[in-house]
Amino acid sequence: MNDQRAELIAGLAANAKTVPRAGRTGHLTLTWLVFAAATALTALLLHAPATIFRGPLLWQSGQFLLESVLGVAAIVTLGAAAFRAGIPAVPSRTALLLPLLPLAAWLGIHVVGLWHPTFEASMAGKRLHCWLEVLACGLPGLVLGCFAIRRWLWPLRGARTGAWLGFASGAIPALAMQFICIHEPQHILAFHLGPMLVLGLVGAVAGARVLQRPGVLARERR
Repeated sequence: MNDQRAELIAGLAANAKTVPRAGRTGHLTLTWLVFAAATALTALLLHAPATIFRGPLLWQSGQFLLESVLGVAAIVTLGAAAFRAGIPAVPSRTALLLPLLPLAAWLGIHVVGLWHPTFEASMAGKRLHCWLEVLACGLPGLVLGCFAIRRWLWPLRGARTGAWLGFASGAIPALAMQFICIHEPQHILAFHLGPMLVLGLVGAVAGARVLQRPGVLARERR
């Protein structure tokens, strides 16, 4: 490090003030959640109107209610974490693991459903291409989220930020499928939650290429 840079860093550090929070991303996260949810649900219903809706059964099945609550928690937690990661900071171990806990619990309860299904097996409401719908309806949320984070924030770890955003984007139509498609554990894991995980991988790749700014970071390290 040369003397000029050392003096600059010392001067910036001397004038820096401690802040209680690194920044606020709540409004941006909420805007994204509303857009992503509205886009996914509208596309799902326009492509093929729902033939079955399990809303009233929420109060009849505690397991179905828990599945739905965990799905919502995963969407909100992962979405908020993705936008929060757009603020440059050194994350704690808790910050790295916490967003994944609701997602893991949501996946876990469907694995448990292989032995203890929520409902009796039925083909009522089956959608022919539900896995493709999850991918297609989750993609706009991923694209918009990447645009918003790159435009207004500055993520240092693009792959992880993109992965969280991809999981959250795919979880929205995957959760909606619990209400409008067949509710059978193997089907859900393969054709609803499987595509959600694929979008997480797509988000990680896209985040590494679009959100990461290697040229800038490389210059800062020199």
